[in-house]
Amino acid sequence: MTRTHRLWNRLVLVLIGLALLAVAGIAALPLLPSGARPVTAAALGAVVGSTVGLVAIVAAAVVLVVLAILWIVTRGRGRIRDVVGQGDLAVDDRVVAGLLRDALADRPAVLGVHAQAYRQRRPVVYARIAVRRSADLPPLLADVDRAAATAAERLGARPPLVVHLTSGLVARASGTRIAR
Repeated sequence: MTRTHRLWNRLVLVLIGLALLAVAGIAALPLLPSGARPVTAAALGAVVGSTVGLVAIVAAAVVLVVLAILWIVTRGRGRIRDVVGQGDLAVDDRVVAGLLRDALADRPAVLGVHAQAYRQRRPVVYARIAVRRSADLPPLLADVDRAAATAAERLGARPPLVVHLTSGLVARASGTRIAR
């Protein structure tokens, strides 16, 4: 999922949430004492006080809740666990992460490896490798390439692999590591 999709997902959910809060506020107006109602509440109170207005507000709230549930349920498609499968045998994405982690274990610049599989046209593995800020990238990329080749050799298949090298809070917070 790209950042744009995440932004749209959150924007739609925030708008639906605000609409539900507005509907709840309007529905709660008749419950307020008459002296505590805002000036505009008199007009809204007349609408809410009627049966037709209350039914319309409840129907709008139900529609918004159903739309929010549909929106949430339809997000996140594509995430899979199985990277390679033949017959009854399937290889999990955690196996790929473990193979990459084992192949890069002796590199002091590598802090961690995480992999997830997604179905595009076929399974694709997205590997996130946390590295130190001072890591020398060309040799590290060569090691990652060798680790991917080793993992493909052990799996017996070479699923597409997208590697993201990252250095963030983990890289700043972790101490130095000595490879032995």
